Amino acid sequence: MPAARQDEEGGEGDQHQPAKRKVRRRAPKDTCTPVTDFSFRNWTPPVLRGWNKKLTTYFVGDLAAGVPRANFPQGADKGPLTCAIEYVLDHPAWNWLELSDIEWFIPLKGFHRHALRLVPNGPNPDAQAHTRHENALKGYRERILRARSGAQ
Repeated sequence: MPAARQDEEGGEGDQHQPAKRKVRRRAPKDTCTPVTDFSFRNWTPPVLRGWNKKLTTYFVGDLAAGVPRANFPQGADKGPLTCAIEYVLDHPAWNWLELSDIEWFIPLKGFHRHALRLVPNGPNPDAQAHTRHENALKGYRERILRARSGAQ
């Protein structure tokens, strides 16, 4: 416990108390709504506030800006969006394709065959990907910590 701080006149000041941390708790699993639909059908746009009340869509090719092609997802991690990005980059005539067009573009080009087979309340694909890349993630974290500490 830290010592009491003395004010300028030599008297006892307020005790320094550590700040209380807010703890976020997840809802119990039995109260969560099960996921049964993975389509765009039930998505709704956000409520927009402020002066610019227009939703923005992005060009699919721009999603790869700054990402070297060698770093694109491969194998089990390569999904329909990655296929669409690669297609647009390889076929400049499709540069106009926007993210909002993906729902019809993916089946048109047959990229839906690369989609994860999501099953309602089935295995978590994010957890599976983390397991596949756990060693690389650990190595990356160690490299970053060494770089921050100045060690080589």
